[in-house]
Amino acid sequence: MIYLASPFFNEKQLNFVKKLEEAFTLAELQFFSPRSEGVLKDMTPEERSQRMLEIFDSNISHMNAACVIVAVIDNYDTGTVFEIGYGYGKDIPIFTITDNDYGLNVMVRECVTAHNKTLEGLIVNVCEHLANDPITINDVLTEDVT
Repeated sequence: MIYLASPFFNEKQLNFVKKLEEAFTLAELQFFSPRSEGVLKDMTPEERSQRMLEIFDSNISHMNAACVIVAVIDNYDTGTVFEIGYGYGKDIPIFTITDNDYGLNVMVRECVTAHNKTLEGLIVNVCEHLANDPITINDVLTEDVT
């Protein structure tokens, strides 16, 4: 499974993460997007207080189960930076992508398997990585391929 780390707090970020989700679906790659569990900024203070630990635990669990992390580095979102560091610490291959032509600083660069500036390049790099790792390829392909 691919873990999709991304900011999704404004319209541009949300549109880009949706584009990534659609690309993974078209490529028949199984993925988890934390956005699917709710957006904290859209919750009432009470909901946020009740769900924060649950969402955090779920994200950690999904990262632990992932064989690849794809991270959108635009705007240097602190949650995404945490997910990159967590993945690196767990020895999970990390593929970054930018929609704003961002580069990588030295700390993130040394954590990353490949940095991508196009969606097509990202899909190719992730698929090539998975094809070269037969242990994980079956974990990422969706079960119901028609």
